[in-house]
Amino acid sequence: MENLLNSFNSNKHIIKKSIAELRTGIPVLLYNNKSNLLVFPSEMIDNQILHKIQKYSDNAYILITGNRLNFLLQSSGNQLSRITLKESYNIDYISYLLTGKKLHSFDHIDTNNTTVSTNPLDITSISLIKLTKLLPSAI
Repeated sequence: MENLLNSFNSNKHIIKKSIAELRTGIPVLLYNNKSNLLVFPSEMIDNQILHKIQKYSDNAYILITGNRLNFLLQSSGNQLSRITLKESYNIDYISYLLTGKKLHSFDHIDTNNTTVSTNPLDITSISLIKLTKLLPSAI
C-alpha cells in the first residue's frame, strides 16, 4: 500500500500544518483522485466529538494498526484495519482499543466489524498521526 506522504516532499509546510492541527484536535482532510478521508486522532476524542461523528457520518470507522490488533486479539499477522464505529461504542470502548485497559467488561473486539484496510489514505493518515507523536490510531 502506497504512503501518500511521500508525494508531499515538495511542500513540507502542508505536513507541518497538518501535524499542528491534529495535535490541537482539529481534523485534517486527506484526499487523492479517488477518495477523501477526514482524519481525527483517536487519542483526542471526547464524548461531544464522538457523538457528532456518530450523528453525521454513516461510514465512520476507527483505524487501528496491525500491532495494536495483534495485542488486543492475542494473535499475530493482523494488518492495518478499520473497525466500524457503531453508535453503541463509547469513549471507554475506544480507550480500550487504544490502551488495552479494560475500564468496563469488554469481552472482545467484534471482528465482524473489522476489515483489513486497502485504502492508501489510511496508511497516510496513520503515518501523519505517528508524526504528531500521538497513539497511532485515527477516526
